[in-house]
Amino acid sequence: MEEEKKYLRISESILKKIQSGEFPPGSRLPTYRRLAADFHTTQVTLANAIRELETQGWLRRHPGKGVFIENQETDMDPGKADGKRHHQVGLILGEGDDLFSNLRASMASVLEPCGRYLVSLCSLEPMTFMERDKRIRSFVENDFESLVVYGSRHNRFRTLRRLLRKIRQLNFVVFQETELDFPGANLIAFDYREAGRIAARHLISCGQRRLGAIVPGPLNPAELASNGGMDIGVNRMLEGFSEVLADAGIDPRTLEILHSPLYHDSPTEFHNRLEKFCRNGRGGIFAAGDSYLPSVYRTAHTCKARIGEDLHLIGLYNTGWGAILYPELTSICIREHEIGKAAAECILNHAENEEIILKPYLIKRQT
Repeated sequence: MEEEKKYLRISESILKKIQSGEFPPGSRLPTYRRLAADFHTTQVTLANAIRELETQGWLRRHPGKGVFIENQETDMDPGKADGKRHHQVGLILGEGDDLFSNLRASMASVLEPCGRYLVSLCSLEPMTFMERDKRIRSFVENDFESLVVYGSRHNRFRTLRRLLRKIRQLNFVVFQETELDFPGANLIAFDYREAGRIAARHLISCGQRRLGAIVPGPLNPAELASNGGMDIGVNRMLEGFSEVLADAGIDPRTLEILHSPLYHDSPTEFHNRLEKFCRNGRGGIFAAGDSYLPSVYRTAHTCKARIGEDLHLIGLYNTGWGAILYPELTSICIREHEIGKAAAECILNHAENEEIILKPYLIKRQT
């Protein structure tokens, strides 16, 4: 078992060198002896690692010449789909969230009556970069009529970019958080800055001047570089939030940023800072994700802060948390049903280079 894990770790390390350009497309891989020495392993283990990358299509063996890095962008003719596959739409979205369910349902309502069927690549289990790349590559090679991608910064944008010529049509929905160029791709998203403006206006209208924002912390730069991702959506939401503060005469620098422990601070640090915020009198909190807010409710209860009176809250996405929490959560709807339908129309119309940006709106409840 340990030997199996070792060859997979080595495969992942070699893949990172390929993706970073250290081993460029078309070049010959160093000799087994050299690589085995570099990775402090046996040539047998190294051979297993190489075979894994050959299976995935990253490497090709030329007898008598060596092992070469494949050019991922040019090894398939996009005109060879059979009819059955041509009428399938691939989804790289996510699982376990109303947002993704709503996107899928709204796309299906438009596409299925037209004979297009959705096939989802998703997993609730954490995956290594190599496992994600392998699944995406396998998925893309099914040659779907179109591919729909939830383009958050966690996506494997570099992998998609290498496979772009194999994708008949690419649609990013909700986000496109990358610095990489995707010629022909469509973007169907919500206005990030406007979401920040809505949040700030609401909290100020509640009489709050002391404000905080719960947002995902910045990812490790090495991970962002490997993914090809960028921190775009949250940064633009905070920019919109700050614009409204400045217009209201509130110094934007007083906005307290609370990084979610999911990607940044330790849970203990996050909850200590949240408790301090709740204990220091009146305030308002914007959460860039409704699912961050149950911990705020618990902390407010511990600190005897009355939600909707001492503490005003607003979340993003308007998922099922809004109606479950008590008092009911005020939230921002990003109109994911309409995003899904617009994506479906792009698919049916074989659109390219469309940019459809929808205005979010406030769902005012009790917080």
